[in-house]
Amino acid sequence: VAESPTEIAHFLQTVHSLAITQAGTSGRQFTRLLDALNIRDQVEPKVKLMAGGEPMAALLARLVEVAGLPLTNISPVSGVAARAICPVDMGVHFDLAFCVRKNAIAATHDFAAWLMDDAQSKQMQSLGILK
Repeated sequence: VAESPTEIAHFLQTVHSLAITQAGTSGRQFTRLLDALNIRDQVEPKVKLMAGGEPMAALLARLVEVAGLPLTNISPVSGVAARAICPVDMGVHFDLAFCVRKNAIAATHDFAAWLMDDAQSKQMQSLGILK
């Protein structure tokens, strides 16, 4: 897994196609990353901008070689693993918070408990996301 800025830049420069969500945080953070790595001109022509949810679908359908996604999006998907993880000091991370109403249905509370279960950390480790 590429983790240093140099490794990430090399990885992004060598891929043939990359899907990213056009709108929202993902697209903005990706543009910031390309600028921070000074590789925008080399990588941008290979980028396919898509609507929310479409980058993972394109990756699974083999329409693109790589999809830029929040780590939480890849954890439950079989056969998908992180190839590059940007260090926190690059400033392109965004954290997600999941909130559940007290009176939400039981299935929602069960799902929230599943997300917080230690087994999810083990799954993230198996994907190469956590050490």
